[in-house]
Amino acid sequence: MSLSGCFEAPCEVASEPGSPPTPCLAPRPAADAGRTLDAGRTVDAGRAIDAGSDGGPRDAGVVIDVLDAGVRIVDLGLVVTDGGSSSELSFDVGPDDEGFQVELVSRSAGLLLLQVDALRSPTGTMLALGPAYQLHLSRSRPNVGAQAALVLESDDARREFVPGTWRFRVTASDENELPANALVSVRIFIKPRSPLGARQRLGLNLFFSGSAGLTAQSAPTQPRLQQALGEFRARYLDAGIELDTPRLLTLPPGFSTVTEYFELDAGPRIGRSAQELLRQSASAPPGMNIFFVESLVLDPRVPPGAILGVAGGLPGPTMTQGTPASGVIVLFDAARFVPRRPGDVDTLGNTLAHEVGHQLGLSHVFELSGDEDNLSDTAGQNEPRAEENLMAPFSGDKGSLTPLQATTLRRNPVVRP
Repeated sequence: MSLSGCFEAPCEVASEPGSPPTPCLAPRPAADAGRTLDAGRTVDAGRAIDAGSDGGPRDAGVVIDVLDAGVRIVDLGLVVTDGGSSSELSFDVGPDDEGFQVELVSRSAGLLLLQVDALRSPTGTMLALGPAYQLHLSRSRPNVGAQAALVLESDDARREFVPGTWRFRVTASDENELPANALVSVRIFIKPRSPLGARQRLGLNLFFSGSAGLTAQSAPTQPRLQQALGEFRARYLDAGIELDTPRLLTLPPGFSTVTEYFELDAGPRIGRSAQELLRQSASAPPGMNIFFVESLVLDPRVPPGAILGVAGGLPGPTMTQGTPASGVIVLFDAARFVPRRPGDVDTLGNTLAHEVGHQLGLSHVFELSGDEDNLSDTAGQNEPRAEENLMAPFSGDKGSLTPLQATTLRRNPVVRP
């Protein structure tokens, strides 16, 4: 018997075995959320790439840099959402490219939900339209303060990604879901095609708050963490992705307890918000950011220890550090896993792999509402194979990935050849 849990994005909630799954509660906006950020800087091999934070717009469609892995950056500068929507934007991809990610970062004060909307392929296929994310072939889900859209998570992933001119708009809405005027930094990261069958790599930045005695110094020999990283590594190796040796980073004091998703909390006694924690990645090198905390209570109605992990987005801005969505948060509340009943297993490794899967662009194979993902090789809600998938909405010791799920992971530009 293993712990079960609901992975209602963006978080994973544990529940007692045999009990009905507990739905994750929607995060509650707060007045201080979404304030002007100093976020859009990405570090590449020690050099910073400006994301338009100098306050001046750039010429649209200008490629400003090429990363060491061959990823091209198209910076569209600062875009205005007049009446809630920008004018139509465009960029080109070539026959030697295999994927791209659009990343948005708010430069305006206040709580804003951003979205890559009306995303159309060169053949005219509409891949994202409106807030109903289950209709989106690109899974462009609205997010607070920073948002990303990865192409493609789709039944037709191999043939819908075509060279030519891609078009989209940026939309912004306020906490009441009303159209909002905003200033948004917009960049596109275009990934070149990798050699067929070649294994790719993913860099990891592990941030430690001292949770349950876990620090950057103790991490290399901490048995529970090392076992979890081994399980995480095995899951992704099956998908053709090798994890680099993690970089170990120490957080400032006060981040072992995280309460609330949006608002900035009142201090260490109460905790700090998830957004404030994810902003601590501002000076991190390129890679996937994973933050370990001892207490993760994003809503007072959910008891401590119930939420096992939360992803910054679906997908999240994997190429832009320092935003309120730049990484995933994972609960590490005990140095040694102690089963509560016979047969319980430690799901830390699966939680790591699952939440990183969300951040890289994978949805649940099905939702409790009955919605399913857009991948033709994943099983549906009532099929036994679905519950063994890494992206099933319940935790456990299963963690398989299908070929199209692996393709989605490898298309994210942070996963490098």
